[in-house]
Amino acid sequence: MGSGDPAAAQSSLLEAQAILDELKPQFTVAKNERSLVQTYQALGTVWQWRGFLAEAAGDLAAAKDNYSTALGQYQACLAIG
Repeated sequence: MGSGDPAAAQSSLLEAQAILDELKPQFTVAKNERSLVQTYQALGTVWQWRGFLAEAAGDLAAAKDNYSTALGQYQACLAIG
């Protein structure tokens, strides 16, 4: 792992995920598809980074789960667009 702080990165990712998860229903109700697509895309990136951190820490099962969740977010993005 590089010289970064994985715990701080994980904390930031969890914070971003919570904010983005709160936005999804708001954009759905408002029928704001563009923002909803961008939210799913951002969530996919969050989960992808969480997978990277898990993989770097040697937790391959968690990495696989996180990458799968990232893929699901990207697929949700494409389903709208």
